[in-house]
Amino acid sequence: MGSGPVLALDIGSDKISALLARAGETGIDTLGLGQAPSRGVLRGVVVDVEEASEAIGEAAKNAGRRARHAPAWVSVTGAHFSGAMTSAAIPITRPSREILPSDADQALRAAGEVALPEGREVVHIIPCDFVVDGLPGVRRPAGLSASTLEARVHVITASSAALDNVGRCLQRAGIALEDFVFSPLACAEAAFGGKQPKGPHLLIDIAAATTGYMLFRDGGPVLSGCLPLGGAQIVQDLCIGLRLPLDQSEQLFKGAAVGLAALARGQPPVVVRGADGSQRRVRLLAAAEIVEARLREIISQVRAQIVGSGVVAFLSGGAVLTGEVSRIPGAVALAEQVLSCPVRAYGAALAGLLPEAKAADMAAVVGAAIIGLRHSAREPQAGRGAWLRSLAARAEAIKRALLGS
Repeated sequence: MGSGPVLALDIGSDKISALLARAGETGIDTLGLGQAPSRGVLRGVVVDVEEASEAIGEAAKNAGRRARHAPAWVSVTGAHFSGAMTSAAIPITRPSREILPSDADQALRAAGEVALPEGREVVHIIPCDFVVDGLPGVRRPAGLSASTLEARVHVITASSAALDNVGRCLQRAGIALEDFVFSPLACAEAAFGGKQPKGPHLLIDIAAATTGYMLFRDGGPVLSGCLPLGGAQIVQDLCIGLRLPLDQSEQLFKGAAVGLAALARGQPPVVVRGADGSQRRVRLLAAAEIVEARLREIISQVRAQIVGSGVVAFLSGGAVLTGEVSRIPGAVALAEQVLSCPVRAYGAALAGLLPEAKAADMAAVVGAAIIGLRHSAREPQAGRGAWLRSLAARAEAIKRALLGS
């Protein structure tokens, strides 16, 4: 990774996180970490440029005076994101039938040439593998002999308008936008890094208002998406089910919620206090039943996406939960019940991170920093002010990453 520094931003519906980092000898060195309450953002989408700009600027300021001068890699999410697999095959016609790096390049470019409806654009083109004469799972085909080479890539697209609005916010905040990163991809980078589990595995990022997911097989993503559900829906359920004001429901959710009702049986009531000084005794079991029901629904919807895709039959590599909701006691055990596989919560083991950056709800900003530092090392003089929106530029960057050229 390059020496940096880079500024990573995670623009969420509950808070904005900013991480100023540079490459360290054993990981990434945290130069500054800042947060600010999110304003002008609804379900991961900017709905008020002025308010969102102020919140982003505040978070960057809290990360240190150098933060505004570093290129920004921005973790973004929202239901407008979608992912799909595409592929393209080319013939190998030379007499030797040897696959050259240029053949892999050609196949990757062909696979990434997707037709998009107006108003959408490519955010990521991520190689999954190559198929050599019908044999899938080949990561480096150069040097092999074959008649046909097929490249399979995962293409993640998003609303151009939604991305433009984030870009305007950064511009107004005086921050130079380098590129966007889909939040589940950033979380996966932080959670797995270069140590991808063997077998199909899943990343679920349950944030304040959205739940992003990314399914991996053979080292590459094969399914991804985002649901408009998260912690905010659980808070609303507590409001309705327990007839609590919003501030008391948030206090209950963040301070005493558990993800499995069984953990609350026999526990004494908890007291929640409102901003006006009022207080209320709440049966923890009643609250836990509400939390479990909604959390089970969220994870079940992710599972339904996987089952419906028919991509994998069993998550033999397990799953990782990130996001603020994954910190709830019992969330991991509930996910294991729903997904029928081993599940763990994210906890960064990366050297050089401040303790505050190792929490489950910081995975996206940490992953965005790692991705930004890696790209800075490969393109130290790139000057990528165009946000890498060119499909050809993205494919070229991915090609170099995959082929090691």
